[in-house]
Amino acid sequence: MDRIRIGQFVQLTGVTLKTVKYYHQIGLLPEPPRSVGGYRLYGPAELNRMRLIKHLKSLGLDLKQIKVIVGDSQNSVSSLEVLRSLRQELLNEIKTLTERVTKIDAMINSHVSLGDGNNFDSHSFQRVTEILGPEQLRRLAAANPEIYEQHRRVHGILDDFQWGPDYGQTLGALAVFFKQHPEEFQVSLQFAARLHQISDLDEDDAQIEAFARESAQLIQSQPRLQEILFQQNPIPSSLEGVYDQLVTGVLSPARVRYNKLLQKYLGLAAKNCK
Repeated sequence: MDRIRIGQFVQLTGVTLKTVKYYHQIGLLPEPPRSVGGYRLYGPAELNRMRLIKHLKSLGLDLKQIKVIVGDSQNSVSSLEVLRSLRQELLNEIKTLTERVTKIDAMINSHVSLGDGNNFDSHSFQRVTEILGPEQLRRLAAANPEIYEQHRRVHGILDDFQWGPDYGQTLGALAVFFKQHPEEFQVSLQFAARLHQISDLDEDDAQIEAFARESAQLIQSQPRLQEILFQQNPIPSSLEGVYDQLVTGVLSPARVRYNKLLQKYLGLAAKNCK
C-alpha cells in the first residue's frame, strides 16, 4: 500500500502541520504507522478520517463533538444526539439574531441616537411588560406616555449597573400585584398622570411633598404592596449622588425630590441605614 509522509498529508488535506499534530495529541486523528526511520506514514484511512473531520467542522461542530462522532462510528444514537444538540444550538442562535435584527430595524426606523445609551431595552422593564400583558401595557403607555418612557429609561440605568439590590425582582413582583389587582392598577394610572403634572414644578414646591405623603399613605393602605416595596433597598447613600447625576435629563429635579420624599415617608431610607 502506498503511503505518504506528513508533509504530503498536510498539503493534500489543506490543514496545517500544527493542526495535524494537535489532532494526534487529542486522539481525534489516530497515529499512523511509522517508517523504519520513525516518519509517520499516512494512507487512505487517515485521509478519509481527516476528510470527515473537515466536513463535520463545516457543520459547526467543535472538536469534542466531532470526537464523539468519529470515535464511535458504530453508535448511530450518539451521533444523532450530537447533531440534534447542534441543531438546537443553531436554532437558538437564529432566534437571537432575528431578535437583534428586529430591534435594530426598530431603532433605525425611529431614527434613535445610540450616544446616550437610553435607547436600549431594560431587561427588568421588559419582564414587567410580559407580566402585565398587552392590554394593561397599552393602558399604561396610553395613560401617560412621558411617565412610561421615563420608567423605561430609569430602569435601563438600574439594569446596567450593580447598585446592590435586585430591582428587577421587585419590579416583577409589582407587576404581578397590579395584574392580580386591576382596581389598584387603575389607581396607579391616575397617580402616574398626577406625577407627570408635578414633574415640571420647581423642586421646592409644596405640592411635591404633599403628593409624596399622599402616595405613601396609599401604599401603606395596601399591606401586600407595602411588603413588596420594603423588599427593595434604596440605592446606598454613598451612591445617591452618582445615581442622581445619571438620571439627570431623564427625571426632572421635582421627580427626584418626590422619589426621595416617598422613600422617607415609607421608611425605606431609615431601613437602608440599619
